[in-house]
Formats: sequence, structure tokens, C-alpha cells
Amino acid sequence: GFQLNEFGKCEDINECTSGVAGCQKVCMNYPGGYSCGCTPPSILEMDGKSCADENYCLTTPEAFNCSHHCVIHKNSFQCDCPEGYELDSSEFKCIDQDECANNHFCIGGTCINSNGTAFCECGVGRGLDPEGVRCIDVDECQPGLNQCSHTCENVNAGHVCLCPAGMVVGRDHKTCEDENECLREPSPCSHTCTNLNPYYSCLCPEGMELESDERTCCEVGKCIAPLNDPGNSVSWIIGLSTLAIFVVLILVIIVWRTLKRTIRSNEQVVRAIQHGADVYYNRNTDMELETRGMGLAVTSTRAEPYHTFQRRNVLPPTFSIDDEGDKKI
Repeated sequence: GFQLNEFGKCEDINECTSGVAGCQKVCMNYPGGYSCGCTPPSILEMDGKSCADENYCLTTPEAFNCSHHCVIHKNSFQCDCPEGYELDSSEFKCIDQDECANNHFCIGGTCINSNGTAFCECGVGRGLDPEGVRCIDVDECQPGLNQCSHTCENVNAGHVCLCPAGMVVGRDHKTCEDENECLREPSPCSHTCTNLNPYYSCLCPEGMELESDERTCCEVGKCIAPLNDPGNSVSWIIGLSTLAIFVVLILVIIVWRTLKRTIRSNEQVVRAIQHGADVYYNRNTDMELETRGMGLAVTSTRAEPYHTFQRRNVLPPTFSIDDEGDKKI
């Protein structure tokens, strides 16, 4: 490697003299690194630092039984396998390593094992995370992946291309094309429809005009004004206000007449009581009063509909006739 010296400049680190290299026999330093070696007939082992007495891969007959590679290890030989393979129990033959048996690979996807490797199928719109072990959603709307001609909306495990009004997504599911609205069933226009790009226009025959919805034709001067039309709204407000005033006036008249009738009935009751009449309500006529029998007192605290006044019997007056024929009580 390198390090800064007292002048602030980078200078090479001599791993061979600093003891970092750990070479058994020969150490060769070069700018930014080092390498180990051995003196003949010794040979460098697979750890890149130790030296074996000889090349056991060539001098040992059993070494030729290795199915793939032979390496020097701990002053002897050892069979070695390429990536994706492992040694069987004999330690001579390389067999395929089943990466799908590892529960930490292809999480959330389908693992497909093959000789020397494995593939992870995450499905449409998904891919492996940066660590290469888990399936995650891929944002197809990000720059470099977006293929929509107008608006791209990312969804879980996919994306959707959106188009402005008057346009639809084409057969390639990417490009927005003009929509011929006049071919819709039913037609958006009541009479003649003319397709435009990217919208449409409705036309009326002579003597007719478009209503406020710009789709329906009606006779000139007979179109119905929409509720949200300012002039129409004012008319509605005036009409409703007039109706409300009329209803209030009717209610006031009804209340006034009821109060007047009640007051008149109470006055009749009072006059009847003052004259000592038998006073009661006639249930057939609600508020009609009848008086009968002078000379009987009537008591009541208040006059209300359908309440019968309770009579208090008063002994009839006693009288006698004097010698001159006059009545005396």
C-alpha cells in the first residue's frame, strides 16, 4: 500500500521490511504491494506465503485423481474445485453445489439450480437487492428504465403507463395514441361527432344548438340552463325566497287567528262565570261554549280545550211571601 510522508506526499509501504508480508522465504516489494516466492526446488503453496519442499501435484500419483484442480497445501497436495462446486466425501471429485439449499439466497423469489451456479427468478417488475440475496420491487419509472411516452406510475411488481385526456395506451403498453371518442358506444354526441386530436367535438343540425354539456343538441332558445349557471342560480334563489316569505305569512295568520279565538273563548267563560251559569265545552265543536242553568256556580283555574268545568252545587235560595205578597229571602 501507500502512506503519507512528512511532506504530505504518498510513498510506498515496504511490506517486506515492515513484517506485514509474512512470506516464508522470499518477499518481493513493488509500489503499492508485494508478493512471496520460494527458492527451487521449493514451490509456493496455495496460501501465497508458505513454501512446500516440492510440487506434490506432480510427484504424488494420487494427485492425478483430482477431477478438476490440484493445489499445494501444507507441504502436500489437495484437490480443488471451481466456484459453484465442492468436493465429495472422497475429496477427489468435484460435484455441483446446490446454492438453492441455502435459505439466505433468493428470498422472496424462485431459485433455479444448475451446474456450477444458480439463478433467482423474482418475477416481472422485481429484481435482486444490491446484496443479491432478496427479491425487491424495481422502480421501472426511474431514469434509464422508464419506457412510457407520457406518465409512468410505479406499482408493486410492475408499472403502469398513463395518458392525458383524449388519449389511450397503444398495443405496446408504452405509447399514448389518440382515442377516437366518436367510436364509443353509445356515442358521446346526440347528433354529429367529429374526432379531434386529442379530443372530439359535437355538432348540431340547422335550427338546433348545443346545451351546456356541449354534447346534446336542442332547439334554438329551448335549451335547459344548467343549475350552476349564474343567471339560473339567481332565479332559483328569488323563487325560494318568495316561497319562504309566503309560508311564514301563512303561519303568522294561523297563529294570530288561533290566539284571537282562544282569547274570545276565555272572555266568554269569564262572562258566564260572572253570571253564575253552568259552563262547559262542547266536544263536538272544540271551542264552542254553552251555558245552562242560571244560579249554579262554576269554578275553574284556566280555560283549556276539552276540559269540563267542575260545578260546585249551591243550595237554592229560600224565600217566603209576606202579607203584602212580596218575596223575601
